[in-house]
Amino acid sequence: CYMKNPYYGQCKAECVSGPDMNCSAAAVGPRTPSMVSSIPKTVGSWVGKVCAAKGSNCLESKCCREVGTTCYAKNSTWAACREKCDAGPDTEDSAAWVAAVAGAQKDGNA
Repeated sequence: CYMKNPYYGQCKAECVSGPDMNCSAAAVGPRTPSMVSSIPKTVGSWVGKVCAAKGSNCLESKCCREVGTTCYAKNSTWAACREKCDAGPDTEDSAAWVAAVAGAQKDGNA
C-alpha cells in the first residue's frame, strides 16, 4: 500500500505520483505474495454439504459447489449456479432471468 497522506493510503500494483497520490514515501505493509489466479481451485469440505449442485436450486443456500460459479436468481422461486448470467431471456430455456446475484462467487478455497 502507498500513503497519499498520513491518514489515507491505497493498495496498488505500483504507485504513480500525481494529484491523487504521493509516492515519495515507502510502501506500507507487505505485498500480496502472488496473483489471485494462482490460488488452488478447491473448495472447503463443508461446501459439498451446504451448497447447491449444478442444476439444483441455490436460492436457499445462496452458494454453489462448483468453483467459478455464482448463484443467480431467475425469479423469486428459482436460482441456479452459473458462470455468468445476463438479465432477460435465457438461451437454455428462453425464460427471462432477473440475473440478480443470490450468493457469493466460488473462486476456490472456500
